[in-house]
Amino acid sequence: MSVMLSKWDDSEEERLREHEYYRDRERWWHRRKAVRARELELDAIDRQDQELSQKAKVPSPYTDAAGPELAAIEQCRSNLEGAVHSPRDDGHLTKQGAGETPNVTVPDVDDALFAQPIKWGCVDEGFLNANIEPTARRLLQEYIGEDADQEVADLVEFVIDHIRDRKSPQSLVEELEMVLVEEAHAFVGQLWRILPSDV
Repeated sequence: MSVMLSKWDDSEEERLREHEYYRDRERWWHRRKAVRARELELDAIDRQDQELSQKAKVPSPYTDAAGPELAAIEQCRSNLEGAVHSPRDDGHLTKQGAGETPNVTVPDVDDALFAQPIKWGCVDEGFLNANIEPTARRLLQEYIGEDADQEVADLVEFVIDHIRDRKSPQSLVEELEMVLVEEAHAFVGQLWRILPSDV
């Protein structure tokens, strides 16, 4: 996104009129209001969750004197709290000491997902209509709102055309960021999980 914004030329984009903002600002604003309302709603929920977690640390039910079995379970849980994937990435866990910061970075799941080779031979019109279309429609109705049927239909058609043309998921994310903002990456990730891969 930062690369796209650094190269953005507003006057050139207005001349080209490729983005909906420049073609039909009223329609863009209508969509943006729904997305913004959802963002504000999610922000409020996040703030409430954060305040609740800061106010009261929930005591573990295993620390009560309920028996040696529960104490053993609590011990196992605390042993695993500092575990992270080893640098070899062989599925084993390595324990970090208390207070140590793990030196292993966990890759972004969607980046690994987007890198998987797709079996494009399996992605025909039947697959698109049976799998991608209903999922895209459902997700877009959640993001934008069910009252925006025409906008959802237009976006579903755009997404299906994008996949039919075998374009990259990153370019789809960039195109949808104008409408879905931060949720574009998650939306495309959910669609890409449906596509058959060689992995």
